[in-house]
Amino acid sequence: MLAYHLARLLVLGSITSLALGNSNIQVVVHPIYSYWNCTIPTVDELFLDELHCQRVCLAGFCEAWTFVPIFNEASDPNVYNLSYPIFVGQSIKITVTPLNSAAISVTQDPGLPIGMQASGTGPINLTWTPRSFAAGHLHTVGISVKASNVETMVYLNISVASSVVSWQSPPYDLMEHEVLLGTSQQVPFTCNSTYPTSISLVSLTSHPYPDQNSPALNDTTVIELSPDMSYPLILSDGTPVLYPPSSRLLSFHARRGLEGQTLVACLKCSSAPIQASNTRCIAFRVPLCKYVARTADTFLAISRAYLGSLNWRRLWNMNSLVSPDPNLFIQDGQVIHLGVNYTVQTGDTLLNIAIKFRTTILNLMEVNPYIADMNALEVGYDLCIPACTNRNYLPILPTIAL
Repeated sequence: MLAYHLARLLVLGSITSLALGNSNIQVVVHPIYSYWNCTIPTVDELFLDELHCQRVCLAGFCEAWTFVPIFNEASDPNVYNLSYPIFVGQSIKITVTPLNSAAISVTQDPGLPIGMQASGTGPINLTWTPRSFAAGHLHTVGISVKASNVETMVYLNISVASSVVSWQSPPYDLMEHEVLLGTSQQVPFTCNSTYPTSISLVSLTSHPYPDQNSPALNDTTVIELSPDMSYPLILSDGTPVLYPPSSRLLSFHARRGLEGQTLVACLKCSSAPIQASNTRCIAFRVPLCKYVARTADTFLAISRAYLGSLNWRRLWNMNSLVSPDPNLFIQDGQVIHLGVNYTVQTGDTLLNIAIKFRTTILNLMEVNPYIADMNALEVGYDLCIPACTNRNYLPILPTIAL
């Protein structure tokens, strides 16, 4: 198993010693205690922090493992690169020891990476815990080696994993989904990073009247976000790779009251260790005048709920092909037309529109709930106009001769 092979690799030694250049110095990289393993693994993975390990380590317990990178010679003479990048917040200790009576010191140029501490003159102990601004850069330590009146410069390069936070899905910002009244839409949000990330819902706004109709972020009747479970992966040679994508499923429910609105939900993928984030938004448009029937729906029930009227006849007249008998239950999933669309023209008011279509202002506002103010009517907006009558007919009962 992966964890077993990595354990064998890590326990071979507690430090890595390497003679560099002309063998006048020795560089020791001390272990990095940052990886965790479940003693009874359910998956073949090691983890970059104890919290992630504990999420899946249900039967055993989490224990720390050590990992020791080494410096490899680069193509340029006297330049050495650390074999694996380190992470923001991960501490590294390097000991440089002179050999053969050589004298060593830290050079002024390039000096030390920001935040690195150096102590001693022979040996020199270097300790460093990179901060977020160090991510994605190569950092160099310059060591001057003097032996037999000859000075040699040795450069130790340490890379810090880059602060990549990017969206895998949705593929682009502000993708729009049409969601009919009475239905739901699910959209996966997936984020990639080289560090632990979390996805959260940060805003939910509605248009055209955001101040009056925007649901609350915690309104689960409109928007829901699934829990996130993602785990880091380390290869069998100890190489840390990109964290598996963080993923959460966003569910939008087109409930009563959202007709005619476009709701924009924005989610943020953030990584605390590197103080980086990326936001992606998606739009859900709930069209007017359409409703998707559910089990046991009838024309009377729909008319009462969505048109504010008992006059089921006008609804049936617009959807007569749906069912030959208005008293029968409508098939689940059937699209029902609640009226016709009308685009507001210059000079229109709710009053003259109501007169024009033989209805009432209250009925128009009932069918178009996004209009919270009868005076807030703008040119170009669409209205749903029910059938042209303001009379509430009751079903005609058959006459029985006695």
